[in-house]
Amino acid sequence: MIKNIFTVDLEEWHSSKDIFVNIPFDKKQRQVQDAVEPLLSLLGTYHIRSTFFVLGETAAGNPELIKKIYDNGHEIASHGYSHTSVSKSTKGNFESDLGKSVRIIRKITGEKPIGYRAPMFSLNESTLWAFEILEKEGFRYDSSLFPFKSRYYGMDGIPIKPFPVSAHFKTKNKSLIEYPVPIIRILGVPFVVCGGFYFRLYPLWFIKSSIRHLNNRNIPSVIYVHPWETYPETPVVPMKQPYKFYTYYNISGALRKIKHLLQTFSFHSFEEDLQHRSF
Repeated sequence: MIKNIFTVDLEEWHSSKDIFVNIPFDKKQRQVQDAVEPLLSLLGTYHIRSTFFVLGETAAGNPELIKKIYDNGHEIASHGYSHTSVSKSTKGNFESDLGKSVRIIRKITGEKPIGYRAPMFSLNESTLWAFEILEKEGFRYDSSLFPFKSRYYGMDGIPIKPFPVSAHFKTKNKSLIEYPVPIIRILGVPFVVCGGFYFRLYPLWFIKSSIRHLNNRNIPSVIYVHPWETYPETPVVPMKQPYKFYTYYNISGALRKIKHLLQTFSFHSFEEDLQHRSF
């Protein structure tokens, strides 16, 4: 049975500065520990080791939580430090931000992370230089790309299954592996079904069918969730439509969907997948 990959982008609910803008400082209460506990409990119940892409800011403010996640057997990977879009960063700022997150994670876990996911999946054609920096810093894989071009992220023409970066891009990378978030196409239209707003939007039967479709083609599905979007107590802040709909729709039903997927499919971490995959 093919194993899929379960991932958590671990950050505070207000970390995404492109979504939660103009929030007064006194309204930015921490809730990441309360929000992640139900996820940890579910993963523990079904004995699943997952990958937590940890934001450096969040790790610095919650070292005991990161250590608990690590001690529970999960992989701790980097989500950068400040949740800054790579496409809005310079090479120097990206390298500095990345290095800061690595040092914090290493101090907490005793291990250097081998995986990276860009905030807001913000790698694109103009930021291929980030791959070279990741490899120079000792990373073994990245999971920041959607295999289609949208207004906010993604690239057209890349594979939907894991691939060596050097096999597709004209970069100097020799060992870095890209794990794109796979999509399915219906009548040529791309659908992201396994994370974020899309995961909350689509019915469970459609998500399950999509995962089976990918697995039948020997492609692992990559599930990605944020604790704040699985936690009904996430603060509701003033926001124009349709952004409010995208942000808050069906938060109350997300954990239930996750539970069904954990009962139905087999999952593991990127680190484990990398150990059993040849390229």
